[in-house]
Amino acid sequence: MLESRKDTSRLVISTIIDSAVTIIVGAPVQVRAVYVSKYKNMDVTEAFLFVLDGETFKLAGYQPSEGAQSLKEIKEKLRK
Repeated sequence: MLESRKDTSRLVISTIIDSAVTIIVGAPVQVRAVYVSKYKNMDVTEAFLFVLDGETFKLAGYQPSEGAQSLKEIKEKLRK
């Protein structure tokens, strides 16, 4: 199981398999992005959460998981 971005930082991405981005307008404004990436030895799905802090977006969350998820699963993850 991948625990953090550090676990995937040593890997070299060969291909982005799929991606989805959702913007949620509220307090605070959120941008949720999910990338399914093919690395040399594995596929990884990475979910990012950015929140607007003043005029700058800051990374508020990161969740990696082993394996490729379908676009349908990615969209469901973004809505949660």
